[in-house]
Amino acid sequence: MTPQEEEEWKPALELGETGKIIRGHYLSYYLNRLERVRTRRLAALGNLTDEWLAEEESLGENRSWNNHWTWFHVFEDEVNHRGQCRLIRKRLPV
Repeated sequence: MTPQEEEEWKPALELGETGKIIRGHYLSYYLNRLERVRTRRLAALGNLTDEWLAEEESLGENRSWNNHWTWFHVFEDEVNHRGQCRLIRKRLPV
């Protein structure tokens, strides 16, 4: 992440006292942020190649990962959070 992105996402990454500024907003605030991030992510991925997805990085001790593995887990995490959001939405008063 760039320094600007780190500053923007610090409250969500650290939570605790720092994270208090991202709590208490209307649902639309969080859904709008999610949509902006998703749009940027898809645009960035559209500019990458299959070769980039296959690039491997070493984790040491004969362990490695590639960008396929990383992005699978990013999307898997989003799907889990979508389920959480759906559950919360169903429990909100109408």
